[in-house]
Amino acid sequence: MPIYNAEAYLEDAINSILAQTHELWELILIDDGSTDASLAIAKRFEEADHRIRVIADGINKKLPARLNQLIEEANYDYIARMDADDLIHPDRLAIQLSFLEKNPNYDLVSTGVVSIDNFNKVYGCRHVDQIYTEFKEIAAAYPIVHAAVLAKRVGMNEINIMKIIQGLKITICGVELSQIKI
Repeated sequence: MPIYNAEAYLEDAINSILAQTHELWELILIDDGSTDASLAIAKRFEEADHRIRVIADGINKKLPARLNQLIEEANYDYIARMDADDLIHPDRLAIQLSFLEKNPNYDLVSTGVVSIDNFNKVYGCRHVDQIYTEFKEIAAAYPIVHAAVLAKRVGMNEINIMKIIQGLKITICGVELSQIKI
């Protein structure tokens, strides 16, 4: 099996965003103190596409701090979440955005995911068997894949996003969650 190549995964992840059928987006790439060639790769994409913005301060602040920074830096009304080694379906943004716009009572939507190995062979799948809409009782975890989330920015500013995506027991302050199949 080939060795994990973060740089190749990052290029593939960015290319999957460039292939989106919904073209009105900005990509904010936050470098969390990487020591490989990831920052150079991100800057190369930034130079090639005005929708891409790279933020780098050389410090490793960890995911929770960077997610909060992402919300502050975003210019648009929705935040889509993914990791540097994720690939997204070309229609992901269009489908999720359409769902949220047609269902204004929801603030966040997530999907299932397909896991692939270094040879792009499927080895697992977390899929949505039903739509979850009732959050009156707080559960220990929710079937939300954080790297597949699209949320209204207002909703994300009203809550601590890390508590939601890590599935901790909290009160979700007026935010409704849902999942859809892609």
